[in-house]
Amino acid sequence: MGKAHLRPGGIFLVLLLVFGSAACSEEADSLRFALDSPNGLVKILFRTEAEKSTYEVSFAGKTLLNESALGFQFKHMPPLKENLRVEKVERREVDESWQPVWGEESRIRNHFREMTVYLREGQEPGRRLQIVFRAYNDGVAFRYVLPKQPGLDTLEITSEETRFNFAGNYTAWWIPADWDSYEHLYRETPLSEMPDANTPITLMTPDSVYLSIHEAALTDYAGMTLKKIPGTQHEFKCDLVPWPDGVKVKGKTPLKTPWRTIQIADRPGGLIESHLILNLNEPCALKDVSWIRPMKYVGIWWGMHIGQWTWYAGPRHGATTDRTKQYMDFAAEHGIPAVLVEGWNKGWESWLRQGTKFSFTESYPDFDLEEVVRYGRAKGVVLIGHHETGGNVPDYERQMEAAMSL
Repeated sequence: MGKAHLRPGGIFLVLLLVFGSAACSEEADSLRFALDSPNGLVKILFRTEAEKSTYEVSFAGKTLLNESALGFQFKHMPPLKENLRVEKVERREVDESWQPVWGEESRIRNHFREMTVYLREGQEPGRRLQIVFRAYNDGVAFRYVLPKQPGLDTLEITSEETRFNFAGNYTAWWIPADWDSYEHLYRETPLSEMPDANTPITLMTPDSVYLSIHEAALTDYAGMTLKKIPGTQHEFKCDLVPWPDGVKVKGKTPLKTPWRTIQIADRPGGLIESHLILNLNEPCALKDVSWIRPMKYVGIWWGMHIGQWTWYAGPRHGATTDRTKQYMDFAAEHGIPAVLVEGWNKGWESWLRQGTKFSFTESYPDFDLEEVVRYGRAKGVVLIGHHETGGNVPDYERQMEAAMSL
């Protein structure tokens, strides 16, 4: 999802320094390139050696992630992760502010230091790769850039080799790596007991440093889950959601991956207050945002997830006329302007089955759509229409005109 914001002027500072490999011989000889956050507390260290390229992350002098591998594997090409040589390093610092369309703050500061490492294979075919690192006061992020180059117009990525080698057996809050659902209940375990998991994953170190692993600017690329490395206690790798044929990403150069994000805070609230992911997302592409009206709502859906009610009609049906009226009473009493209801329309019996099919104009017999809307209008509460497609896009397209008219 793109960053919803406008960019009117504001404070803006860019400092750009370019280092050729010969110009920074001390760094080039050691093959170590460090990047600090503006306040100096967050640090990311990039290393490249003959057999691998890695990164490390530390906070206030304490290592949070040990050496963690970087690179790619492809379907019709050799891997791109070994014998990578540094051609040059570019650094810059940016300090700007921008205005979100909506959110907790009227202006957001985007202050980071950036290091772009330009790499080339040391053997034929000499493919080029860039890795862009950013260090913020509230965490770090990095992404790969595969520039357009001879012999690399199209590519099929079978594995992004990014790893997360955590420096300890942190406490973890996670949900399982389910490509179809992000609505599992979160679990709290030591990192050693966490299996493959969806991001975001929240972690706490023994000395109460808090981390969140996720991604930003996910566009034309597969979503990331974390897969445990066999035989390790707390090392994971990026596991991308595949196409049906097993390929993870099909693309053309130039190709930019999403940002791999590691938010860092010295208290839990710091993760909530962090704007790192918003700052890394692309600016809003909409020119006119006047029609966007943020609102709070309460809804009938979580009772189904915990098994209290059902989405489909029956003795425990959640989306009934009477229950929706109760929610509208609650909303009106507490100044909440809307109620959202799942499971009001026919077809939920087919959910997650072959040939999932819903009606978007017919309600179950115990849900009177017109009565619910009338009741809500009298209370000053609107009904938010909920359409669940079950992934059956062609069926939804056939009904969309009638559904939207309703």
